[in-house]
Amino acid sequence: MAGPAPAMNVSGDFFAKRLEASMSLLIEQALNGVQLGVMLFLLAAGLTLIFGIMGVINLAHGSLYMIGAFAMAWVANVTGS
Repeated sequence: MAGPAPAMNVSGDFFAKRLEASMSLLIEQALNGVQLGVMLFLLAAGLTLIFGIMGVINLAHGSLYMIGAFAMAWVANVTGS
């Protein structure tokens, strides 16, 4: 018959490091969510303004957004950031 399982020897530092890493990840992901939300807001605001002024939905915003995204990806690649 098997006895009780041996107690695991885990120090408090392990849990402190895990908590610090998970808090760091939580803050990072929250900032990523805010960044994505602001970007989507700017796209929606641009479409709304154009539709309000012209009365026609202009679907060229997607291509302009992609040109800007590719330009910033190129800049990030060139500068190494």
